[in-house]
Amino acid sequence: MSFIERHAAGWSTKHTSQWQNSMQEHVYPLIGSVPVRDLETSHIMSVLDPIWREKHETANRVRNRLERVIDQETALNHRSGENPARWKGHLQNLMPIVQAVPEPLEAMEYSRLPYFMRVLDGEDSRAARCMQFLILTACRTTEAMGARWDEIDWINRVWTIPAARMKGGEEHQVPLSEEAIQVLKDTGTRNRSELIFPAARSTNMLADNALRRLMKKLGEQATPHGFRSTFRTWAAEKTAFSHEVCEISIAHVVGNATSRRYIRGNQLEKRRPLMAKWAKYAMEKVTPHHPIMAKRSMPETRTYM
Repeated sequence: MSFIERHAAGWSTKHTSQWQNSMQEHVYPLIGSVPVRDLETSHIMSVLDPIWREKHETANRVRNRLERVIDQETALNHRSGENPARWKGHLQNLMPIVQAVPEPLEAMEYSRLPYFMRVLDGEDSRAARCMQFLILTACRTTEAMGARWDEIDWINRVWTIPAARMKGGEEHQVPLSEEAIQVLKDTGTRNRSELIFPAARSTNMLADNALRRLMKKLGEQATPHGFRSTFRTWAAEKTAFSHEVCEISIAHVVGNATSRRYIRGNQLEKRRPLMAKWAKYAMEKVTPHHPIMAKRSMPETRTYM
């Protein structure tokens, strides 16, 4: 049994996919045919060298994963000796130091957002509907792409994202604006798929880079995740909602442990008018003849190819 197969039961779908993708892209093409018992330092370096400088964070993850895989095989008596992927006292003496400079994710200026939404609404694809929903709910990319129909409370107009799919590991509720509800109706996937925004001709999740590809197609430098910053900047500069309400709206932890012990609510009803105001601002340039504005009163069933 491979390392991934042995541990996947305790991992999220996203984490399992990340493991599989990193191994398939960076490891298997170079050393996939080498038996684990025969792996040496030169093999590990052949994997890391091509990505060490340009994709340093990825390289670190790959190295860590290789170390864990080899440790497992040693524990199973499939090999012996030191782990060639270990860092301390070994690869740290061989790999050059790279000063990681975090780059902020590109965020669109909120003044441009309504014009972008008008362009986006003209795109007939699941990725476009997912992007609209992501923007209107100010959620993270993986949260929107993994959204499921059973997470939607149509009566109370609330989207409940389970803890397992949240970065902070805590359940998060999102009040759904009229515009967000219409995007859901516009997908045409209800009762056809567990996922709200599955890939075309499939019930599987959209490709990891589907939304980024859409942004590139539309000629935008901003990233999908950057729309959270767009929302937060707009909320701070154009509304009078409290810092707490705005931060909770993007699932940020507010206050210290003591204050959170006494204030346990999620401010859902206070957040509802904020998200409604955001949606109206975001969609203000989408004219009535566009799908999402013209058909608010009836379910939409677009067909995506």
